[in-house]
Amino acid sequence: MYIITIAQSMKIKITAEGVESIEQLKHLQERGCDSIQGYLISKPMEPGIPFSRRDVS
Repeated sequence: MYIITIAQSMKIKITAEGVESIEQLKHLQERGCDSIQGYLISKPMEPGIPFSRRDVS
C-alpha cells in the first residue's frame, strides 16, 4: 500500500474504489484510507436518480 503512504505524505485524501468485503475495509482502515466506495456500501445506482446521505441505511 505504498500509494496510500505517498498520498498521505502529500496530504491528499484517499478514496478506495471497488471495496466489496469487510476484510478489504479493515485492511484499508488499518493503512489510513480516508473513505471507500463499492458494493460493500451500495450497489451501483441508476443514472439520473437523486442521491442523499439519508438514502444509505
